[in-house]
Amino acid sequence: MTTRSSTMLHGVLPLALAAAFPSSSWADAEALHLPETVVTATRLPQPVQDVVADVSVVTQEELRRSGQTTLREVLQRLPGVQMSSNGSYASNTQLFMRGAELSRMVVLLDGIRIGSATSGAAAIENIPVAQIERIEVLRGPATTLYGADAVGGVIQIFTRRGSAGQQYEAQAGFGSHGLVKSSGSVSGGGPGWGYALSLSGERAKGISSRTREGGSLDYNPDDDSYRSGSVAGSLNWTVAPGHTISTQWFSARNIHEFDSTYSDPLTFGSPLGLTSATTDAETRGTTTNWGVTIDNRLSERWQSSVRLGLTLDKSASVYERASDGARDGRYDFDTERLQFGWQNTFSIGSDKVIAALERVEDEVDSTTPYTVSRRHTNSALLAYSLDRGPWIGQAAVRRDHNSQFGGFTTGSLSLGYRLTPALRLTGSAANNFQAPTFNQLYFPDYGNPALRPQRNQGRELGVKYDDGRWQGSLTFYRNHIRGFIDTVTAKQTSRAKMSGATLQAGWRNADWHIDGSFDILDAKDEATDRELVRRADRTAQLTVEKQAAWGNAFVEWLLVSDREDTAVKGRRPRLGGYGLLNLGAQWRLAPAWTLLARLNNATDKDYTTAYSYSTLGRTAFIGIQFSGSRP
Repeated sequence: MTTRSSTMLHGVLPLALAAAFPSSSWADAEALHLPETVVTATRLPQPVQDVVADVSVVTQEELRRSGQTTLREVLQRLPGVQMSSNGSYASNTQLFMRGAELSRMVVLLDGIRIGSATSGAAAIENIPVAQIERIEVLRGPATTLYGADAVGGVIQIFTRRGSAGQQYEAQAGFGSHGLVKSSGSVSGGGPGWGYALSLSGERAKGISSRTREGGSLDYNPDDDSYRSGSVAGSLNWTVAPGHTISTQWFSARNIHEFDSTYSDPLTFGSPLGLTSATTDAETRGTTTNWGVTIDNRLSERWQSSVRLGLTLDKSASVYERASDGARDGRYDFDTERLQFGWQNTFSIGSDKVIAALERVEDEVDSTTPYTVSRRHTNSALLAYSLDRGPWIGQAAVRRDHNSQFGGFTTGSLSLGYRLTPALRLTGSAANNFQAPTFNQLYFPDYGNPALRPQRNQGRELGVKYDDGRWQGSLTFYRNHIRGFIDTVTAKQTSRAKMSGATLQAGWRNADWHIDGSFDILDAKDEATDRELVRRADRTAQLTVEKQAAWGNAFVEWLLVSDREDTAVKGRRPRLGGYGLLNLGAQWRLAPAWTLLARLNNATDKDYTTAYSYSTLGRTAFIGIQFSGSRP
């Protein structure tokens, strides 16, 4: 499709608000900068060695060394995670974690839930890697800790924060299919305060998002371009010892073209009589996230945190005549989500008690009529975290009241036993619920207002080892879902299961880092005995990295087995398995300058992650990075 110039404007008011307040995580902000500490597993800062849950952490340094250009590529490399996309750069992305898709995960950006209430999924393609400081991924049911939708787990993304002194970073690079990327950030602070500001932009000519496979009526052979821009900022201020107010703000706009035609809601045809060959179609997505947090240490044993957050998720599909830009039609789906939380943490010796109250309000404004366009959920959480001798664990209970579906009580129990300082056994059990999305309930010719919330029970057993050099884990899990809602058809069946095992291992010293994982997944609709679509039953990945005085070099392998896709003309096409080889290196040109080169899909493997949608093939990226600081 022909690319037309566009201006990406960011509101002045959010920038003014971001300059007036500061930013912090739900738990102690200092913990976010410690690679060995995670907060997502229990909503408390906790050393990785003491975590019972199945968690992965990606630090800023690891992001920098990997040279990955998109968040979906970063997440796809983690154990238990699979990915599919609808072609070309930054197109609509679907993730699967232990078989659960994005609409069955909670995605947090700086502690605030993001995503669309219409589709239920977060637009992770809108979040640039350049603005990420840290990622924590919690695998397994987590509704008791994080509310409805955390069936498959939680992805928590932290943007950059300021600390003492000043830090400067910048990156610019280009790659295949016209890809151009640039970003810059500045952060710093002094006694009792800190700030950060980062900007990012990119564009690409892209490739055709659709293929001729299956005789797709939407196929258009022209290139589908992509462009985006984003800005993030944070401020934090320690009013008095133990009392901090902080704010963060993030806004990103993503415009990518795709192959399709407009269908008028009344005539079910194109008002201008266009076909896919004569239509320029593009999706314009915007994610805006703003939050204020007040942390108060009221006593040596009592920490209180109050958070207010606002998330705007906007998506517009625009259809125009390719020859002159005449508007054929447009669909808009906008979600506003207001969130409030009050968490109190009490220390009892080495144990901790969490008591929290939360409220989430969702409102939809769309060109598509919804019978109900708003709802809210009030929640109360009580959790007890144990740390006594060899025993570690957490018990939690939660009560949610959904304005549409009434009250639900969920609970979770996790327990670990340290056989040695490096070796521990773990186990957990949890029950969860998930309310249908607005699309599943009310979207024309798709939704079903009679749908009821689905309930599920998850079980997990594992063994973990970490002595600082050798690290590994073996986890078995089983997740039974009653009243399963198929996201493809919006039909509710009696039950489904997502069970499997994850083997993960790593070794590192000063010169070498080796990490790998192997996953087995059985994701099935038990009522029909059919596979859940686009989930592979076998995946494996391996990364070997060499570090040296001149920089680092790495090799990555990703293997994915075959899987079924959504039914086309009454049959389910089978997507072939594939293997991808990625290569990369970084060279230190000077203390503050680094040259980066990356080659993805080095063998130019022809594969697909979604039927009739294309993939990029072999792509190269080369860039230069600057990183400096001063006291």
